Amino acid sequence: MRPVPRHEEEEKDDAGISTKLTLLRDPWSFKKQLKASDVDGSSRLLLAASFVHDHVLKEKGEEMVGQVKSRAGKKVPVWDADTSSKHQLTFGCWESTNGYVLKGSWKPQFVIRRRLVVGDEIGMFWDEREQMFYFKVLHKVA
Repeated sequence: MRPVPRHEEEEKDDAGISTKLTLLRDPWSFKKQLKASDVDGSSRLLLAASFVHDHVLKEKGEEMVGQVKSRAGKKVPVWDADTSSKHQLTFGCWESTNGYVLKGSWKPQFVIRRRLVVGDEIGMFWDEREQMFYFKVLHKVA
């Protein structure tokens, strides 16, 4: 029997119950490598329509869908998981392309504050219970 390296040992309490945490799935259902239009241009982050349809607006009432597709959009909280901070953005739909965006203070609250640049990879998911997006920088370019 080979010795188990320290990093592979499971911690167990007095009752023999493991405290090792194993994630069963990747929570970041939306991943994006940032483009120039996400960080340099207007203050908005373009979201994939498939992500929005499958993970955010799926089985939503007409009220929320109507707010998102309205000219004003819907104010939503966005939790930055890296800095444990909450920010308000507007979740909306661009009629010309039927694309979805997070806009408003995207640039100052995320691009500038987090020093995001072209090529950085971000992850997001929608928390149905909390009714907010969660955001994380998954990879920074060197």
